[in-house]
Amino acid sequence: RVVEGDKERIQIFAGVVIGRKGRGLNETFTVRRISYGEGVERVFPLHSPRIAKVEVEQQGRVRRAKLNYLRTRKGKEATAVRE
Repeated sequence: RVVEGDKERIQIFAGVVIGRKGRGLNETFTVRRISYGEGVERVFPLHSPRIAKVEVEQQGRVRRAKLNYLRTRKGKEATAVRE
């Protein structure tokens, strides 16, 4: 949820989760997406009341806990995670 003035709206941020961090109420997750050819990363608190819902569109198989290597990849490779 995003508050602009006195109005509140829901803004969707879709991308690849490249990591989770913390435990309990302090837990966060980092989402990366390519927007207009530029990589954008955003860190969200997992238990925040500002987050309406989290949906998993597609699950990939990886052998790492943190996917920081996706930052150096270009184009479609940056979002490609094995199925």
